[in-house]
Amino acid sequence: MELGSPYAHAVRSELGAAIDRRLAGLIIIRLRRVWPLLKLVPASWIVLIVAPGARSLRRSLSRVAVAVAVSTCALIVLIALRT
Repeated sequence: MELGSPYAHAVRSELGAAIDRRLAGLIIIRLRRVWPLLKLVPASWIVLIVAPGARSLRRSLSRVAVAVAVSTCALIVLIALRT
């Protein structure tokens, strides 16, 4: 499967959208715990406000995950070379 193929792009965008929806749901749950009056507002209205934040949070978390993975691999390589 090529990285530029339409299938790969569709899978990537659907996966990102699913993660964004899940993060938005978690953010809404947290907001409603902090501000109980938000329970009176429909979740679909809150999602419109929270969605851009969820998207940037996903990007930030994925960058952190990549940084941790690279650091871990570098540490393993250094340990392997030392022995």
